[in-house]
Amino acid sequence: MNYNTYMGAPLKEKILFFLKNLRNPLVNGAFFPSSASAVDAMLGGIDFSNLRTIIELGPGTGPYTAELVRRAPPNCKIILIELDADYAELLKNKFGARVSVENGGAEFLEEVLRRHEIDIPDLIVSALPFLPHPKREKFFDALRRCTESGTILRFEMLLQPWGIRVYRSLPIRKKTFVFRNIPPVWIYGIN
Repeated sequence: MNYNTYMGAPLKEKILFFLKNLRNPLVNGAFFPSSASAVDAMLGGIDFSNLRTIIELGPGTGPYTAELVRRAPPNCKIILIELDADYAELLKNKFGARVSVENGGAEFLEEVLRRHEIDIPDLIVSALPFLPHPKREKFFDALRRCTESGTILRFEMLLQPWGIRVYRSLPIRKKTFVFRNIPPVWIYGIN
C-alpha cells in the first residue's frame, strides 16, 4: 500500500502495524504495508486460472492476501504462514474461511505443506524480511525443492545489494522495481 492506501486501511490495522514497527522494526521490514503498486508488480504476469495452491509467507496485514483472494479461483487453497500471532489473528478475522492461517515461521514451510497434504504449491508469494542464517538455509532448501518442481516464486526485496547476496544460492531473477512503495522495492522471482 502506498501512504494514501495505508491511510484508508482500518484504524486497527494502522495501529497494529505502527506498534509492531516501534517494538521491533525487523518484524515488518518496512514502515508501511506493501503498496498497491507493489502488489500489482508482484502478481503481474501470473496466470491464476489454473492455480490450485498458493502459499503466502509473511502476509502481515494482508495487502498481497487481498489480491490473491480476489484473483485466485474459488477452489484454490490459499495458505498464509505468519510468524506474528497478532497478524495471524487479524488475517483469520479479515479473510475468514477463504484462507488457512498457520502461525509459525517460514522455515516450517515443508511441515505446513505436509500438514495440508500439498506436495508442490503452484505459487509462493513472500514479503518476508530476511531470516537468520540457520532458519534461512532450511527455508531455502524448501524453496529450492518447490521451484525445481515448477512452483512460481515471487518475493519483494527492500535492500537489494545485500538481498542479492542472501539469495545467491537460488536462481532468482529481477522482475521489476517499484518506486511507488515506501520504501521502494524490487520484485524478484523464480519460474
